Amino acid sequence: MFKKMQKGVYYSDNKISLANKKAVDFLVETGKDENLDLLRLCLHENKKSKLMSMLIVVLNYYFYPPHRHLWKDESYTIIDGKCLYIEYNENGKIIEHVLMHKGDSLLNRNGHFHTFKPLSDKFVFIENTTGPFLNHPLDLLKEFESY
Repeated sequence: MFKKMQKGVYYSDNKISLANKKAVDFLVETGKDENLDLLRLCLHENKKSKLMSMLIVVLNYYFYPPHRHLWKDESYTIIDGKCLYIEYNENGKIIEHVLMHKGDSLLNRNGHFHTFKPLSDKFVFIENTTGPFLNHPLDLLKEFESY
């Protein structure tokens, strides 16, 4: 059904990958069992796929550090919960933010530092982006001291 690739990262064994209640429940229960706050089910075939589609579950208001991708866009669709989507400038100052609820979609095409601030203890979304997955040198991770 779901194959573990690394801690918190799973792939579907099915020919048709489905992001449904069963998949969300699996990620939530696995997060509780393994004491993880961020889990993903990759719906794409592998790291070489040209389209990456992931079901992501965030638990316990986990706040992923702001980061950016200068070479690709990402889209997000909220499945459950709510959050603030926040964009930052190079100095860590908030330049944009938007409240997102279940059913909302957003296209991130600005190349700014960005993150989600969960506003519910279980926050679930679909992320779509281009592949293949690389540890790209332009994928800059920056934590800001203002958090």
